[in-house]
This record gives sequence, C-alpha cells and structure tokens, in this order.
Amino acid sequence: MQFHPKSRALPIHLALTMIVCVPVLGRAELVEYTAGHADIGVAYEGGQLELHYHFGDGVTLLDHFTGQPFVTSENEFAPSDVVVRVADSVKSTHESVPPGFEFTGVRPGGNLWILPTADVPGVARPGIATNELKPGDWSTPITWTMTDMSGPGEFSLWRSGGITPNVQFSTADPSVINEFDFQIGGHDHFFWGFTEPGVYDIELTVTGTHVNDGVRTDTGTFRFLVGDATAVPEPGALALLGLGTLGLMGGIYSSRRKKRQHQSS
Repeated sequence: MQFHPKSRALPIHLALTMIVCVPVLGRAELVEYTAGHADIGVAYEGGQLELHYHFGDGVTLLDHFTGQPFVTSENEFAPSDVVVRVADSVKSTHESVPPGFEFTGVRPGGNLWILPTADVPGVARPGIATNELKPGDWSTPITWTMTDMSGPGEFSLWRSGGITPNVQFSTADPSVINEFDFQIGGHDHFFWGFTEPGVYDIELTVTGTHVNDGVRTDTGTFRFLVGDATAVPEPGALALLGLGTLGLMGGIYSSRRKKRQHQSS
C-alpha cells in the first residue's frame, strides 16, 4: 500500500555518502519497542517543535539486531532510532467486515492487527501526547497529520466513539481527511490497525501556532513491524554491501538518540 507517494530520488553524491555510512566498522543501536506504555510526544526546544518517542516505566525494549534486552537510563528517542513491534498476539481474523469498521480496509476472511488502548501483557501501547507543551505558549491546538504512509497493507488510527469509531487516520477510506487537532498539554491512546504483515512507515506532521514564534511544524517517520517483519537487513549483509560497493571504505553511523529526561506520562 502506498499512501501519497513521494519522490525518493537522491543525487548520486548523496547516495554514495549513504553507502559510505553503512556500518562496516560497527552499527547503530536500533531499539525495538515491544510492550508497555509509550507516547509519540512533541516538545518545543530551541524555537522548534520536536517529535519523539517517550517511554514509560516498565516498557520492554530490545536491541533489534540481537533480540537482547536494551538497557538504558534514557526515556526519549528520535523516531529513526525506534521500531514498534506489532505482535501476532494482537491479530484477529474476520470472516466478514465488522459493521462500521470498513475504514480499516480489512477484507472478508482477512486479518487485522490492532494495538490496544489498554495495557495488555507483552503488547506495545503507544499513545499521543502534547503534555510537554505549555498551554499558555500556544494560540492553537497541535494539528496531527498523516502526510505519508508506505506498507504492504492498510493502516488506520481510531478511538472508541460510541456507536461508531472516531477515525483519525485511514489509508483505505478516502473520506477520512487524515488530520486531527489535539489539545495542548494532553495525552490519549488510540487503536492502531494494520491489515497485512510487514514493515509500515507512517509519516506524521505536527503543526501549531506559538504565541511569540508563530507557526511551527515538525515531521517524523515512525516504523511499525507487523508480525515477524524485520526492519533492516542483517548487519552482516549491510557490511558486505558496503565492502562490495566501495572496497575498504568504512563509515560512521551516528545514533540520534535524544538525551533529554522527562517524567513518564
């Protein structure tokens, strides 16, 4: 499934630079978030909005490459440093499409993986939060927009809304505008739905108007691994790619993990 496809073409010198940065001499840490409470949060630093992951107490993090526990005293990470595991334990099969859930894109006899809004042992529970922002600093809510999505199936985001769900994002339903406002200083949880196993890259853009600095925005791509999907080729394969392309030229692969500490939501 391709949602609002964009050109990804790169100049040749930039493509070569990226190849040089393949971790021939080492590799970056890639955190796999598998269980517990976390938020996709937005902060305001240096006059800029900043999207990030904020992990709560008791969250389960793994080294994606080794599968071993990822031990850290930090609780905030850049979107590019994290992948979210959507385990098969949250998969359900539907002989028919549940009434009111056509927006998910699930087909009769098809599967639907749903990350829940409540704690479930062994399952990731990502929310959305703006509680690092000060309400008096903003003249508008923060608008969250899905500006791009790529993956093997359909993606949707919704909350319970009485008789029918309150749908924020959907790649299957063209009537959904894929944009919603969120109050400053707020925090909430949503259902995250996926119709096929594989790797999904969801690009989110946040926009708000600061009372002194005017309109501010930030964009981040959040990767979800549904089922047994793997985020990137194994480190050994990347090393061979780098050696085969550029001989013995090594590179540095720098982690952009955030260093700020905040109280868990």
